[in-house]
Amino acid sequence: MATFDTSLLLARVWGIFIIIVCLGFFANRTLYKNIIEDFKKPGLLYLSGFFTLIIGLLSVLYYNIWTADWRVIITLLGWIACLKGSIRILFPEFVIRMISRVEHRKMFYVISFTLSCMVGLYLFLIGFGFIE
Repeated sequence: MATFDTSLLLARVWGIFIIIVCLGFFANRTLYKNIIEDFKKPGLLYLSGFFTLIIGLLSVLYYNIWTADWRVIITLLGWIACLKGSIRILFPEFVIRMISRVEHRKMFYVISFTLSCMVGLYLFLIGFGFIE
């Protein structure tokens, strides 16, 4: 079982990662539009699925803590990564169809990245001891 120090380390890593990705989206929306378009290419989709699945599996196999506190967020992020990676590898046509449905819905991305940024900020604040 992972220690509390591991939980804080993972909160820091996930928090910083999520915040940087979200800030990147808000600072470079045109670039992200191009990235979303690129994800319609099966090769890139498969490769991203492969790496997402690896990150998810490492996270879940090393840190699978189901508690009624903030640490469950880290576990959920690992499971979500496993699910996203698996879907990208197993059902690329489905993913491409879903991208085509939402790629022009600007508010979908704004809301998604805003909520993600809030989760990242929460993990960052916990990981670095600003809140308990």
